[in-house]
This record gives sequence, structure tokens and C-alpha cells, in this order.
Amino acid sequence: MLEQHAGSPVSQLESLSERGAFLETADLAKRLLRQYAADSLLLGTNPGNYDFSVITYHHVWAVARSGGTRRALQLYSDYRMDERSDSKAQGLYARILKDQALKSSPDVRQMALAVAAEAYGAVYQRHGGPWPAVNAATLHLLAGDKAEAAEWAQKVFAACAEEMPDGELDGYFRAVSMAEASLVIGDVKRATLELWRAGTYSAAGSATRATTRKQLRYICQANELEPDVLELIDVPRVMYYAGHIISPPGGAGRFPADQEVVVRDQIGRYLDKGDIGFAFGSLAAGSDILFAEACRERDIDLHVVLPFDSVEFIKTSVRPAGQEWVERFYDCLDWCTKGAERGTASVIYATDGAFLGDESLFLYGAQFAMGLAALRARNLDTDPRMIAVFDGASTKGVGTDGSVDMWSELGFDADIIQIEGGTKSRSKIKWDVAIPDVPERFPHAILYGDVEGYSELKEEEIAQFNNTIMSKISDVLRSYDKNVLYKNSFGDAVYVVFEGALAAARCALAIQNVFNEADFKDSETGSKLSFRLGGHFGPIFHGTDFIRDEPSFFGSHVTKVARIEPVTPPGAVYVTEPMAAALALCGSHEIDCDYVGIVALAKNYGEFRMYVLRER
Repeated sequence: MLEQHAGSPVSQLESLSERGAFLETADLAKRLLRQYAADSLLLGTNPGNYDFSVITYHHVWAVARSGGTRRALQLYSDYRMDERSDSKAQGLYARILKDQALKSSPDVRQMALAVAAEAYGAVYQRHGGPWPAVNAATLHLLAGDKAEAAEWAQKVFAACAEEMPDGELDGYFRAVSMAEASLVIGDVKRATLELWRAGTYSAAGSATRATTRKQLRYICQANELEPDVLELIDVPRVMYYAGHIISPPGGAGRFPADQEVVVRDQIGRYLDKGDIGFAFGSLAAGSDILFAEACRERDIDLHVVLPFDSVEFIKTSVRPAGQEWVERFYDCLDWCTKGAERGTASVIYATDGAFLGDESLFLYGAQFAMGLAALRARNLDTDPRMIAVFDGASTKGVGTDGSVDMWSELGFDADIIQIEGGTKSRSKIKWDVAIPDVPERFPHAILYGDVEGYSELKEEEIAQFNNTIMSKISDVLRSYDKNVLYKNSFGDAVYVVFEGALAAARCALAIQNVFNEADFKDSETGSKLSFRLGGHFGPIFHGTDFIRDEPSFFGSHVTKVARIEPVTPPGAVYVTEPMAAALALCGSHEIDCDYVGIVALAKNYGEFRMYVLRER
């Protein structure tokens, strides 16, 4: 068994889970399971220092919490958790069914909710306790059966009366169970009292509180109650930070060096409000590093997104402010790198290439960080918030100006720390890096896919396939002509460049629907053909295809999406984290990105976090 002392794998899993770091929890659990398999193979037996049941539980739970309900259900089966008799394993199955039901289409939603309610009812019949009963009550209510929901609410009250809390966490669960059951029957006054009591327990982590808020929100909607009561259960906020680069001592700029202490103190006061749990942003000299240092001092999870190679980033965005800032940059970078091992911090590179004098990469990196903040906030049932060190004089640039403008256009709230005494205008930047003569890069969405089983088709079947399936795909693409910058095909392969992420996602799912509805089969095997699609959002070159003598799009990000397609399951659309982040910023309620995990791409291209695209 893994000992649950501080720093042990189990304690790390528990800590990450409670902090709401679902992706990090899933990634750590997967690494531990790989090590478990390697040690088992090496020793020829089950190694004694692994608690397989605990690790698999956290893996499935984290994947489900991050939105990957289908993947979680598959993992639940793979780990044979259905054979376990403990309440946590059985409750997890019911939880996955509940999450699936809440995401299901209107025509099957009520039936799916009723099935999930029955699953929780079975857990209650076997193990008792308030939590399966209260979930059954809520799900029956959402399924439209108020009478059955009220009966289960009474079971909750009875169970809470029998089971007195042993500690703070038990006290929290008892209070929120009472509150949830009260809301199910419409007793807002009693629910308010119980939620106030729940708020006094500090042991419940952000993930637990987020689950409570999300469940209560559904009840308020079903019973047409005002959601104000949810404010009694607070969850950590997710912050995207940005700000001007500080000027060197004695130099001119929008963030004068003599304002450092003032800005640092204002950042500290903002964070000392205590409601920020996660921060996403960059690490330029001045504002960014001040935010990073303040987060470090306050134990706030910090995720740094650098737009390109760190050496060139230092030359463009750190060293111009002075050598002191370079040293502080490395201190923050080292702290985030070490925090990545615990899942409490990370360093993410928006691109794996060089700067090349391309200022648009700064805005792409900012957009990526914003999207990651939006993804994390969605999982915690809250909205992301921006805080910017800004002089208020927008120059429509790609730095802080562009970030503030983009955030405002997305409709999110922003807080501004006002800079005084600066130049109020953007000075011309002299890059201390080599800038080759290359085409411009712009961030676009890219799709690449091909057909599983195409190579097995006979000659006449290939012609038939082209006339039926490919012509229908062509029709789909034609309907997106205003969003498509480039499209091409190679036999069964399709390569498309889109202006933005949302149109690409919609088109990818529409293409998959063509295959779902088609009845084209391999004559040898009789199996239905399926399509694999990979998607990515990243900066690519606008250039020329000299062979075809026409405009073309190319670069390492195009290569990346071509490596995603071979590892995508037939019939699915796999997208990268930058694509998922871009979609999160779109605010679309029709498409979900469910977390798959870290996936090794084809041809040893590396390992990347991958999501599966699906219609909500």
C-alpha cells in the first residue's frame, strides 16, 4: 500500500483532487499506473508499494471531473471497478452516469437522468448514507419526478439525523446534503441556513465546493429558484494576469521603474482578498514577474505560458528591463518547473519554435493562457477574471493592449491596476534577436484526417468512395467557405485551414456525421469505414506552394496536427490543448472538449495533452 504521508503519490493525488487540478490529477495517476505496470513486469508480481484501487479511482474520477465522461466510463470498465463492492467505486459509476445524463441531448435526457438516479439508489440500498440519497433526490427532480424526489429528500433528512459528523469534512457533507435536499423540496430558508453552516467548514477543498455549487445550480433551475444562495459556497477564482513591461531604471516607458513598489503592493492587496486559487499568464519583466512572485508567496497555483523559446523570450521581454529581472525570471521559472512535479504550477510553451520577429506570437500566447484559464474556471463552476497592470491608453498592440481588448470582447470581467507617470504610448521595440526573412505567421485552426480502412478498398470501391463520401465531405466544406482559408485532399486524406477554432470544430463534427450516416463498407470485411480527425490551433506561415503556384500554409503546427490523426480512435476528433483553450474562449454551448490525457503522437513527435471533441 502507498503510505499517505506528505509528498507521497497518494497524498499528491488527494491534494491535487481537492484543489480542483483535475488534469494534473489525471496525468499523475496515469504516470503512477505506468510505473505500477513497469514494476509489476520487472518483479513478476504485484509490487507492494502501490495501492492500485486508490490510483485507479483518482484516475477515473479526475477524467470524469474534467469533462471526459465517455473516457471515464471506459476506464471504469478497463480497471474492472464494477467488480468492487466499496461505496466509493459504486458511487463513482453513478457519478459518471449523472455527468453523462446532464450532457445528453434533450430527447434522451430525462431517461438518462432517471437511470443515474436508480444507480445512486442502488448505492444507497447497499451502503446507506446521505450522499447517495441526495443525489438520487436531485436526479429524480431533474428527470421531472418531483414526488419521487421528495421521498428521497426525506431519506436524506433521516440519514443526516442518524449520522453525526466525525470531523470538519463530514460536517460539510452533512450540511450540504441537508441544503440540497431542502432545495429539492423548495425550502430555501432551511437550505440557506445549512449552506451558511457548510461555509464555516474549511476542510472542503475547491473541487468539493465546485461540485456542490454545480449541483445546487441545477436544482435552482429546475425549481425556478433564485441562485443567490450559491454565493454562500465560495470557490477559488481563476485569474488571467497581464501588464506592461517595466522600463529600465532611468528609462522611459508605460511602466516606469519607480512605480515598481506601488504596483507590487497593489497586486499584493488584490491577491490578499483570498479568492484567487489559480493564475495563468506570462513571465515578462515587470508586471508578469510581479504577479508570479506574489502568487508564489501566497501558494496560488501558477501556470506560466511563454509564447516561444525561453532564451529568445528573455531577449525580447526580460533583459531590456535590466539584468535583475533576468535573475527574477529564472527564479520564477525554476519554481514553476519544480511545482510541475507536484501539479501546482507549470511552464507551457505556446509554440516550440523561435520568435522570428513575429509579434503576433505574444497575442497567441496570451490567448492560449486565457483559454487555459477559461477551461479551469469551467471545471470549477466559476468565471475567469483578468487583472491587468495597464495605463489605460490602448494602442491596439499585441501586448497588454491586445490582451485587454481581447478579454473585453469575450465579455469577461477585468480589474485594472492603473499605471501613473508613464509615456502613455508604445515605444518602438528593438529586438535583440536574429530575424530571418520568412513569411508572416498567424494563428489558425487546422484539421487533418483520413479514413480508417481505405487502403483495403478495391479499385472500383475507391472510385465509388470518391463519388459518394468525398463528395459529401466537399459539400460540408463548401458550407464553411467563408471560414476556410485553404483546403486540399490526398485520396482519403483531408487537410483544411480555418480562420478560427469554432468553425473548425463545427466542421469537424459535421464531417464525422457524414461517416456516421453513410453506409459505405469494405467488401472484404463488411465493416463500416470510419474517419479519424485531428485538430489544432496555432500560428502557421502564410506562404506560397511553389509546385502548385498557389497560396499555401505551412509550419511545425501543421506537422503537429498531421501527427495527431494516426493516434486518434476511428470515428473521433482529437484536438490539442491550444484548440480546446481557443474553443473555451468562444463561449459556445454546443461543443464540449473532453479531456483524454497525455497522448504520444505518431513518429515520435512527443507527448501532448489531448481532448476529444463532441457535440453537447
